[in-house]
Amino acid sequence: FARVWPEQKLNIVEALQKNHEVVAMTGDGVNDAPALKKADIGVAMGITGTDVAKEVADVVLMDDNFATIVKAIEEGRVIFDNIRKFVTYLLACNIGEIIAIFIPILIGLHRPLVPVQILLINLVTDGLPAMALGVDSPEPDIMMRKPRNPKEGILNPQSMKIIIFNSIFIALSVIIAFITGTAMGGIETGRTMAFVTLAFSELLRAYSFRSEKRNFWEINLQSNLYLIEAALLSAVIVLVTVVVPSAAKVFSNVPLNRLEWTYTIVFSFISFFAYEIWKLWNKKSKAQ
Repeated sequence: FARVWPEQKLNIVEALQKNHEVVAMTGDGVNDAPALKKADIGVAMGITGTDVAKEVADVVLMDDNFATIVKAIEEGRVIFDNIRKFVTYLLACNIGEIIAIFIPILIGLHRPLVPVQILLINLVTDGLPAMALGVDSPEPDIMMRKPRNPKEGILNPQSMKIIIFNSIFIALSVIIAFITGTAMGGIETGRTMAFVTLAFSELLRAYSFRSEKRNFWEINLQSNLYLIEAALLSAVIVLVTVVVPSAAKVFSNVPLNRLEWTYTIVFSFISFFAYEIWKLWNKKSKAQ
């Protein structure tokens, strides 16, 4: 369309919206204001635009460069992706913890974790990696995807499947570690192995949660240095609570021997490998 009247611009926007399109309108003059206001996203020029256009717009281009719109869309998609990673990662862990605690109680066993251990997990081995995921680098296909449904929330059906799937395997690894440790060295050993298994599982899973599609070996680990730092710091804190006697006493941990450490590390990889296999299976299913 060329040389259209202001009311015709508004008609075009309304016609597209009636066709279930998400409409972005760019403009700079007073006569563009009604269409900018009506559009889902009104984009005004920051340099040449009138005050009226800038007031009603949702976005103001400070450099009047249309290429900036593309950069803004990319930044928005990255932020949304990272919020979803943050939320799904934390929910999977917390639901897994709940299952891991209640299942043993329901079947007549002792609690696999004590409150102070759960508190440390939530503050350190969950919190620090989750914050690092919140500033993760963009996916390679971030601008090749189809537009997301504006009515879609942070958690979609796929996210819920990922949360439930990971929660089950987190709980499974913790319960197995607790039962194995209890059989090997008693209830305190079982709780220590369950605690370390849960902590290390979360640190490993943080790398898996960087992408819903790509496997961990397809992701450049150095593209998120914050996650590396968070994982290392969390791992050191967990080890201190087991190795240092005074800290171990506070967190109800006991020293583990070489065999117990071996089992604990193996159990820590259960949920990590389960999610990586899930990704491979999804790729093969879509390829067929």
